[in-house]
Amino acid sequence: AQCDKVYAFLEKAANDKNVDDRTRGLALWNIYYQRRDETTLKLMRKYEKHPNKEISKRAGEAIKSLKESYKLKG
Repeated sequence: AQCDKVYAFLEKAANDKNVDDRTRGLALWNIYYQRRDETTLKLMRKYEKHPNKEISKRAGEAIKSLKESYKLKG
């Protein structure tokens, strides 16, 4: 339950336009870093074409790692 609250907070930060781009991207990256599963892959897919370059970059890196290193299919 606590982990879900942290993930929700991190995703909220990633979507907050008042937060600087680097922090927004790293918030998304930290979700990946803590939870490497299909749920995270699905979440990263949601952001891979995000207009914010830092967010889309981090999502793309996470997707690549999840598929190549962790062999997720998503």
